[in-house]
Amino acid sequence: MSTNSSSPLTRFLENCFPVFFGSKVRKLNNLPGPSPIFPVGNIFDFFGNDIHKLLYNYALKYGDLMCFWLGGTPNLLINDPALIEHVLVTHRDDFYKNSPQKVAKPVMGGSLILSNGKDWEFKRKNHPFSAEGIETYFQKIIPVIRNITREHLEILENSSSDKNVDIFDEMTHLLFRIFGLTILGAEMDVDLFSYYMNLLTEIDSRLKQPFPLSLSPKFWSDRRKWFQFIDNRIRD
Repeated sequence: MSTNSSSPLTRFLENCFPVFFGSKVRKLNNLPGPSPIFPVGNIFDFFGNDIHKLLYNYALKYGDLMCFWLGGTPNLLINDPALIEHVLVTHRDDFYKNSPQKVAKPVMGGSLILSNGKDWEFKRKNHPFSAEGIETYFQKIIPVIRNITREHLEILENSSSDKNVDIFDEMTHLLFRIFGLTILGAEMDVDLFSYYMNLLTEIDSRLKQPFPLSLSPKFWSDRRKWFQFIDNRIRD
């Protein structure tokens, strides 16, 4: 674990953490990550931050396999494709995805990402990306992805001048456009992007609540519009 803090109190709480959670810490001590403090771990990192951006910055700083702590519970963040395949496909029976289902369900429903066991097996087998001939489809969309990416970069080059560009936000927007054109067959406008981002923001908000609730009328309105658009594209 890395140590970036300097105050005596923080160092004391860092030293207390392995005293109380020693067996867990010893098993994971070879993994990089922010130093946890007793008794909350790294939970303070999540206050006032977008969770997806925080995890993105964790990955940049600590690499493709790192550990962070929520209280006394260790969490592994995996970004290496080979390791992800190891967990989700090759040795899937050895792992249980303790997914935040209550948090994500209003947005993701019964998604493959949230599934385990027989439920996951059925959904994986019947997922469009498991269909026969999917490799041919992937080859066909590569030129589309290249064109969209080139166009997006040109827009950035012409509009950014001397101002800073948030790469994470731009990548989110780019992947959203790629998803629209290659999966849904539609160029999605700024309103749809706004609905989509509101859904992500709501998941982020629910993750920070002890009892996840979605009380925003705008969220439910945007959710309805987003899923209505998806349903219409599937029917078409």
